[in-house]
Amino acid sequence: MYADEISAPLAGWTVPRSTFKRFEIVGDPATPPIDLNLVKSHLRITDSDNDQYLNHLMSTAFDACERYTQRQLVTRTVRMWMDIVPGVGEAWPLGDMGTQSFVPYLGMNAVRWFDLLKTPAHTVTAITFYQLDDSAYIMPTTDYLVDSVDLDQPARILLRYGAIWPVNIRAGHAISVDYSVGYPTAAAVPTSIRQAVLIMAAALWSNRGDNADAQADVLQFPGVKQLLDPFRVRRISTL
Repeated sequence: MYADEISAPLAGWTVPRSTFKRFEIVGDPATPPIDLNLVKSHLRITDSDNDQYLNHLMSTAFDACERYTQRQLVTRTVRMWMDIVPGVGEAWPLGDMGTQSFVPYLGMNAVRWFDLLKTPAHTVTAITFYQLDDSAYIMPTTDYLVDSVDLDQPARILLRYGAIWPVNIRAGHAISVDYSVGYPTAAAVPTSIRQAVLIMAAALWSNRGDNADAQADVLQFPGVKQLLDPFRVRRISTL
């Protein structure tokens, strides 16, 4: 199971989820990467009688694409919460290549980085640690490096040489990272993803729960997964 999937409801039950990371959207809701006129053109609709409903379907398809690909399609501000960080309190071992530098690095308490949920992530505005008394400590930007070059990989926060993670932090919900995630403009969203949004919106328009269509899951409609799968971000751990 993937970290972002094990928190999803399954057949009406709440299933176990990662205790390491949480994710919340703190900025304004994103605007779908396609506009109403394009949806109406795709559906060959010329009147405005159903504009409100079409906007609803478009937003639903947009949300489904985001959840399936684990990407944020249009830039918004988000916050990731963590209970702990890798390598808490451990300083970088500085020494010769054969003795000190690499052996401690392979230890469980010497992982010097963590990745950010959702892709593509970019500008990090603050990393905040909440201490035992719940007071906030904002980590200096000189203590860490943001690696967000590859838009198809999760961004990483790397601890710089000589820096350490704060240690006197509360038991849970102890670290937050504020950052922006998503493509900068709707036009920057890959064409294949935008086409998938159109197909899903059209499927929802044609299947409103009042027929016997066996293909009830819009993700299963022909061509949708083929368009989305190359952009799907899969996590292999809860770290």
